Amino acid sequence: PSAGMAIAPVVAPPLPATPEARKEVAMKVQTQIEYYFGRDNLIKDLFLRQQMTEEGWVQIALLAGFRRVHALTYDVTIILEAIASSDELEIDSSGSNVRLKAGWQEWLLPGGAKAGA
Repeated sequence: PSAGMAIAPVVAPPLPATPEARKEVAMKVQTQIEYYFGRDNLIKDLFLRQQMTEEGWVQIALLAGFRRVHALTYDVTIILEAIASSDELEIDSSGSNVRLKAGWQEWLLPGGAKAGA
């Protein structure tokens, strides 16, 4: 293609136009991330469990790249709002990682660094 021809961009989900739409997207993201950290998923999701630190933290940036979250929003601030409003999840002091508020120890894989500490 010539220098003047545009290449089709990756189609991003539209940014929410109103506070109500933003809240709706955040609720959908919250539901999705809570699902990822739910018992039914963690029983079979070895990839997510392998991403956990010895304290059960997972990088929010990793979750933001998951297909279902990515389809809802590219806006990390919406993802942070979604996690912050969850009764089941918590964000670390750096604002970069998420884990279950309770029971995260149950999902650490055996043999991980300091997994039993």
